[in-house]
Amino acid sequence: MGIFRLLIVAVLALFAQVALLPHVEVRHAVPDLLVVVVAFAALHAPIEAAATLAFLVGGIADCLSVAPFGTHAAIYLVAALLFRLLRRWVFREDLLPVALMVGLVAGLLCAAHGATLAWGDSALSAGAVGARAAAVAAYTALACPFLWRPLCGLRRSFGLARPVAR
Repeated sequence: MGIFRLLIVAVLALFAQVALLPHVEVRHAVPDLLVVVVAFAALHAPIEAAATLAFLVGGIADCLSVAPFGTHAAIYLVAALLFRLLRRWVFREDLLPVALMVGLVAGLLCAAHGATLAWGDSALSAGAVGARAAAVAAYTALACPFLWRPLCGLRRSFGLARPVAR
């Protein structure tokens, strides 16, 4: 039941990202709020639930995108698995390492997504894709704490246990 609630939060973050954040874009980049929600699920929920959430949210994002169908689903699924692998090096309550990790992964995902779109388009250069990926990484890292703290506060309502320090 908790992952269903987290899916609702992820869908709300997706719609905020699509409808509201283009009005505050910087250098043609907006923060990727879905990466923050996927990171939260991967660091706090069981891996099966986190992977399912990432795939479903990516599928919904694919429906709202011009990218080939399945691109976002695959990218967010890989992101969930990557966050799960990095989980042992990042304590889930420290904002700085989490924000840096989320920003780095958001930049990598933006670069991968830009590369799939630029594959057949000669107008998109590698430099433009890289510059946009760096802007998305920085913007997402800066926006991460504003979504991470409320998600941590709602952890109990999602049915997720308090993390244990390793």
